[in-house]
Amino acid sequence: MDDKLFELIEKMYSEMQNGFTEVRGEIKNLNHSVIKLENKVDNNLKALYDGYNQNTEKLCMLEYKINDLSNKVERQELEIRVINGGKGILKTKE
Repeated sequence: MDDKLFELIEKMYSEMQNGFTEVRGEIKNLNHSVIKLENKVDNNLKALYDGYNQNTEKLCMLEYKINDLSNKVERQELEIRVINGGKGILKTKE
């Protein structure tokens, strides 16, 4: 009876060790998969951040150009008013 119990315990121990070995292998594979995924996500985030910076730079450049054009239009409108106002003055004097 003791021999059968010992063999049963020995068999259970052996099966548990094999199971632990399989679980360790699966955990290693999972860790490798997680590391690959982290690297991929990190690279994608860097690319997205670079694109965001480029978009921001372009928007700032466009904003500067629009402000410059707005200032030119305002100056031209003022010049046109002065010219039109001057013509009106000349006409009233005649």
